[in-house]
Amino acid sequence: MTNDSVIEVEGRVTMNYPGSQFEVELSTEGFEGHKLRARLSGKMRMNYIRIVPGDRVKIELSPYNLEEGRIVFRFKDTKPHKPHESRRISEISQTQGGLSNRPTQGENLRHQQKS
Repeated sequence: MTNDSVIEVEGRVTMNYPGSQFEVELSTEGFEGHKLRARLSGKMRMNYIRIVPGDRVKIELSPYNLEEGRIVFRFKDTKPHKPHESRRISEISQTQGGLSNRPTQGENLRHQQKS
């Protein structure tokens, strides 16, 4: 079978199974709502590309078996990642109290040198 005879479709991963297999719901015109089982291609396994439920993927199907496919590409997220909420030490010390009243290490050294 040549590469010209494969059918390329897009879908969304709905469930993962052991052995790098996934259940995918197709979204390509003509295949909408159809679910199939797909496995991860060798190149994606070699490059440690991880697939989780909810990822949008491209699948290659054989014209002889439309129930099984091979995941060949994972689309990047379109939504930006939410950064971790980090607070500055000054904000923490104001909310907890006590830390802001302590002298810094530099102030301790200056105080000891003057004495």
